[in-house]
Amino acid sequence: MPADSSHNQPILLWSAPESRYSIEIPAALLEQLNGLALSAFRRLSRGGLEVGGLLFGEREETRLRILDWRQVECEHARGPGFLLSGRDRDLLVQQLEQAERDPQLNALVLLGFFVSHTKRGVCLSEEDLEIYNRFFPEPWQVVLVLHPVKGRPTQAGFFVREDGGLVRTETSYREFIIEGARPAEKMLEPNPSVSLGSASEPEPPSGISSEQLARPARAPVKATPKIPILAAALLVIFFVVFGIPQFASREAAPGSKDQVGLKVLAEGGHLHIEWNRHSRLVREADQAEFEITDGFRLTPIGLDASLLQTGTLAYAHQSGDVMVRLTLKRGREVIGRDLARWLGVASKFRQNPELTQIEESCAKLEAEVASLKQAIEKARAEERDLERQLERLSGLLSQPRR
Repeated sequence: MPADSSHNQPILLWSAPESRYSIEIPAALLEQLNGLALSAFRRLSRGGLEVGGLLFGEREETRLRILDWRQVECEHARGPGFLLSGRDRDLLVQQLEQAERDPQLNALVLLGFFVSHTKRGVCLSEEDLEIYNRFFPEPWQVVLVLHPVKGRPTQAGFFVREDGGLVRTETSYREFIIEGARPAEKMLEPNPSVSLGSASEPEPPSGISSEQLARPARAPVKATPKIPILAAALLVIFFVVFGIPQFASREAAPGSKDQVGLKVLAEGGHLHIEWNRHSRLVREADQAEFEITDGFRLTPIGLDASLLQTGTLAYAHQSGDVMVRLTLKRGREVIGRDLARWLGVASKFRQNPELTQIEESCAKLEAEVASLKQAIEKARAEERDLERQLERLSGLLSQPRR
């Protein structure tokens, strides 16, 4: 079930300061997985059905590119959760062996697995962690968790191994949302022994544009006679919330055909990095290098010719100051450069409440540590003063009496 191979589809880039891995995944593929999770979620009237599957793609050191997926069969003998029985595990072993001979997965590696959670949120359960460690033991293999929510966009997040093999299970280092959904091809039928009820929601929408990825729903605006005033107010709000894109000079010959046209736009909580894929410099380049400075964090991203022709890249920013530098190359020769900057505010939906609470607790602990250090230094100073007084008394006592 590969994603649409069209060159126009956007790509979501996932990265976090705590992880040395960056993950790229086409928006169309994410929407397929979301369609699968939502379809299963609506098969039960209460709680929903959970599903899972395999993720395949390419790996270049710490850079992972997810390109295809396969659903894993689960008979749900232990309930609606994605809990594999003994038979399910045997079939999973066979599926992993067959994947190595699958011509559609030729040259792709097993990057990890995905699972949907209907109740537990974006986290790794004990069962997920056991599957992760048993069937996906490589340090670079990852887990994608999708959490469909009634009446709201699906929440999602990647889980990765830290140095030493430790895995943070309570929350993802960075969560994001998926609003678009596409029908999942060849979805496995659920176990008929699982009681299915009438769905409380309509079926997930199909054919939604991939550009709606991570875009909050907007309520329709009713027309009023004061259109100029309303338009001006909306324009002011837009620049306050999303910032004003700023562009620097470009190293390209004058003329629209040579202009790279690099720009950074805020949309749906993400930044969309766009460029003119019809530019002569872009068409002649066989590779490109992006340097994204996000606050104090630098993220390098390399694109080949095929990805460069998409003309867009989605980036989940952290700070309100993002600088993007693009270098176009043909072989080792640099044939063009471009620069764009975005100023705004960090997206609020990634501020996980639990993470915020942890950060506040850490700040309190740091303050207590600083206070204890001051108390220790004061106690040491008093100790040194007592030692000096003791030395003086000892000197007086050692003097002969007259």
